Amino acid sequence: MTNIEENEDLISQVKRVLFKYCPYTNDRVSLMDGNTPEFDMHFNLGKDSTDVLFVYGNSRAKSGVEDSVSVPYVATLDEIEELIDFIKEDHESMRFDKHDAHKKVTELKFNINWREEMIKGLDCGTISIVLHFRGNPELENKYTYFLNQKYFNSSDLACKWGYTNEVMKTYIDSLDKEGLIKLLSKMSEEELRSMISPNMNKVMEYAKEEPKVKELLYKNN
Repeated sequence: MTNIEENEDLISQVKRVLFKYCPYTNDRVSLMDGNTPEFDMHFNLGKDSTDVLFVYGNSRAKSGVEDSVSVPYVATLDEIEELIDFIKEDHESMRFDKHDAHKKVTELKFNINWREEMIKGLDCGTISIVLHFRGNPELENKYTYFLNQKYFNSSDLACKWGYTNEVMKTYIDSLDKEGLIKLLSKMSEEELRSMISPNMNKVMEYAKEEPKVKELLYKNN
């Protein structure tokens, strides 16, 4: 097991394990040959704790290592971003590898952007950060949304709209009738019509006594 210093913060602990399996080297040209080492960091985010498990190997086979990190609180978005920014200094090629909403897993992958000044660095081909939200699903949309905003700005990411919807629902639920009317007044006539049309049965309850409606409904009687 990796020795953890007393009061060492979460990201420092994670870095310590990363350095153990992917030490800094002055010459990592051999990583260009393919079948290079890969190192994955799995963050299991619970309700009041975080467990980080590590997997090491290559593209053909990887397995869990004996080291792990646990803290009695939920890893913050700032901490996740701190780790991302650290890895990006060494592995500049970053991609949003996947977001599995069903399994509640988000995975980021980092590779080396090869050029002369990158010969020195962590002795690892691909590094991954895998965020598991099953233990705390309320965080999934928020964390994925802000990671996308900061690093990817992808309009195709489902969680971009998932978090936006959460924010808007909270906002709308906080409004009284006057606030709701004020919000609706900002919409165009066409936007209001498109919103009302799918709820025609409900609208009928409020509009059936309007003179124009009564005239159209009963003009042949």
